[in-house]
Amino acid sequence: MPVDAPGRPRHRLFFCARATVALMSVLLLLAPLMPRHALFAVARAEDRAVPDPARLQHLLDTLDDPQRRAAFLQDLRTLEALPPGGGGKAANAASAPAPDSGAAKPAAAPIALAPGSLGAVALHGLGGVAGTVIQHMHHFGALFSDLRGVGVWGREMVAPGARRDGLVALGWRLALAIVIGLAVERGLALLLRRHLVRIDTMLATRLPPPAAEPDHGPGAPVTAADAAADRVRLQEAATRWRAARLLRQLRLLPWIMLRLLLDLVPVAAFLGIATLVANLLAGSQDEAAQIMVMVVNAYALGRTAMVVLAALLSPGLPHLRPLPLSDGMARVLAGWTTGLVVLPVAGMCLADVGGVLGLSGPGQDAIGLVTLLAEHVLIAGLILRVREPVAGLLQPPRLIRSRLGHGVFDGLAERWWIFALVIDLALWLVSAADIPGGYTEVWRLCAIAILVLIVFRVLAILLFGLLDRALRPDLEPGSVSSDLARRGARYYPYVRQGLAWILGIAGAVTLLQAWGVPAFGWFDSGKVGRRLVSAAATVLVALAIGIVVWEYVNASLDRQIDRYTSSAQPGRAMRLRTLSPILRTVLLVCLSIVVVMTVLSQIGLDIAPLLAGAGIIGVAVGFGSQKLVQDFITGIFLLLENAMEVGDSVTAGGLSGTVETLSIRTLRLRASDGSVHIIPFSAVSTVTNTNRGQGNAAVSVDIAPGEDIDRAAALLADIVLGMRQDPDLGPGMLSDLQYWGVNAVSSQAVTLLGQIACTDKARWPVQRAFNRLLVQRFGSAGIRLARPAQTVELLLPPAGQEGEGAEGAAPVPS
Repeated sequence: MPVDAPGRPRHRLFFCARATVALMSVLLLLAPLMPRHALFAVARAEDRAVPDPARLQHLLDTLDDPQRRAAFLQDLRTLEALPPGGGGKAANAASAPAPDSGAAKPAAAPIALAPGSLGAVALHGLGGVAGTVIQHMHHFGALFSDLRGVGVWGREMVAPGARRDGLVALGWRLALAIVIGLAVERGLALLLRRHLVRIDTMLATRLPPPAAEPDHGPGAPVTAADAAADRVRLQEAATRWRAARLLRQLRLLPWIMLRLLLDLVPVAAFLGIATLVANLLAGSQDEAAQIMVMVVNAYALGRTAMVVLAALLSPGLPHLRPLPLSDGMARVLAGWTTGLVVLPVAGMCLADVGGVLGLSGPGQDAIGLVTLLAEHVLIAGLILRVREPVAGLLQPPRLIRSRLGHGVFDGLAERWWIFALVIDLALWLVSAADIPGGYTEVWRLCAIAILVLIVFRVLAILLFGLLDRALRPDLEPGSVSSDLARRGARYYPYVRQGLAWILGIAGAVTLLQAWGVPAFGWFDSGKVGRRLVSAAATVLVALAIGIVVWEYVNASLDRQIDRYTSSAQPGRAMRLRTLSPILRTVLLVCLSIVVVMTVLSQIGLDIAPLLAGAGIIGVAVGFGSQKLVQDFITGIFLLLENAMEVGDSVTAGGLSGTVETLSIRTLRLRASDGSVHIIPFSAVSTVTNTNRGQGNAAVSVDIAPGEDIDRAAALLADIVLGMRQDPDLGPGMLSDLQYWGVNAVSSQAVTLLGQIACTDKARWPVQRAFNRLLVQRFGSAGIRLARPAQTVELLLPPAGQEGEGAEGAAPVPS
């Protein structure tokens, strides 16, 4: 194996270290909780622009080595063969102004933000952040720029010529050595299989897998003493179970080591036979022997790692598994760890072989970066695959959870995979950027993140507990505090979400400050952080004031409606219940406008044009919808003046019926024949309401001219007096007969007039009952009612006729 030049990374040690880190990362998946956040350092462009002595020494070594110098010159020739000026021409063409094709289209007017406003400062800051992100993305892409040199080297190796011929000759000799070694490995494995099966059978009989860990039974203890005894019994059973499991693992350990040695014997035989055959086939060609030994060693290394993992996970033999894993989890880990072992070993082998065959150092570094990226992607996939089982394993014991609270651990254990992904990404970036001391810095930052996370988690539990007590207290129903709590519970989810956001932002700022980023300086006087907090506080205060006003008005309306209902004033309660939706809508619109204007002014938008535009639109809408406005205003005043209510019998707009619905602009009447009249309030000039507490039954009786008037009046009063004794009619009658006297006299009738004072609901029943009794009593008393008379006039014949009577004849009544 050649020794790498000073200043150049040692690829074999590099990939061996990465393989070890990958395996340790897999085993750490079952370790204690990982932090949520990690911060990694990124090499700055200024540091890369200044050449360090190691890079200069690497360049000198490249120029001194003939093979590496030839590869370097070949790379330069490849770059020279590219189309000259392609990129520049494209850039010039892109930047050249387009020919004028006519009148230029007017550009859309941008939204104007006030200079120095929060919106302008925020947009400027976002632009700077976007530029920084793009710059880092360019640096990130530059890490893989050397892959192009690997492609050039690959094309040169497969191009017709001496190199390809030598590669083909090397390939068949390598294949022959590997086939012979695999045959020896397979044969020896078949010979040892009988002994392995015997060991497995013996261990399955003598050391069976332990039973499941004891847990609470289905029945719950009745008393506190039973609960304490059950807890003690469970702890003792768990202690005995753990001791038995530990003893079994200690007894199993020698057999596992013996089985591991037997599994490694074929691998060792492959390594020895394949290395011997490779050296024999290579002969005096040191370079070919070196390449074949590299491939053989890579296979032996990967196979050894897979055998060790199989012994630890034992997916097919649960009774030989030293780790406390389920069968499904063992199979999943075995599959993923196989890829994590094969990938770095293959990358290591390819980089070393390429170095012997003339691949440049940057090309080998590029292969290492790609292999490292693929390895970390596999680790990320494994983390996502086992996130739920590992979350269950990370749950603390029941005793600790009961003492410290469930909420502290539940969220952390369920989100462990987020922390693991962040650490995986940070470790890859540290390796890719080759940051000195990067791994130590990552773990230090992770420890700080864990501390900050625990502090803010405890703070969140305390604040959320206070919020629960404030907005969701256990109070007796019907009290004022209970009503306030009921109204506050509506906003509990939103307040909790807002508090969570505030705690998250505060935790992120604190974490950045702990990591060395001057995050607290963002909130100094005049900085964007201070302005952002001020604007957010102003918006929250405006929103809180709007909510308080809204809830106060709603509570006042509800209490007034309840007061009217409980004090036997259903009319007022119904009127206020009818008006409350309109009042709530108007209040909601006003509050929304105020809050929105406050938010826009804090962002930096000039709201004066918006207000002027809204005024103009309001005037235009007012002129265009005069009837609609008239309907609304008339309806408001009719409702405020209590002109009608739902259920009243009214005459409005020339139509009569019972009020069914009162909306913001229309009146809905149900006529006596069942038809529905919908009348806009603008068409209502007068309202006749027959349901306002009193409805008088009219008394108008026509008697014959020859009847006794006083006797008839006394009989009318006696009829009304008898009606007041009726249990059905009496409660609705407010007075006796109010007799007014003789209203009209003619040759045909004498009209007696009066009324009976009644309630509005009893008016028509009293009227009908009075008419019925009037006919009956007048008939039995012999008082004749007036009848309409018809007069027939007889005309005399013309003068001069004989036999005629007098000149005329008097009219004869019929």
